[in-house]
Amino acid sequence: MTLDDVYGSEMDTFPLEQEAANWDADDLGLTWDETEVQRLAQQFGTERFDLH
Repeated sequence: MTLDDVYGSEMDTFPLEQEAANWDADDLGLTWDETEVQRLAQQFGTERFDLH
């Protein structure tokens, strides 16, 4: 999701924190199921990354 997705491409300013406080996280798709978060944390916690 990009800022254009949330605000529209014609928007050149962004809401203040007070305005954003009234947003519905479910409507924006910003909520996570706790089991999904746990699964991702476990996945990333057990993977080894080769940076070379």
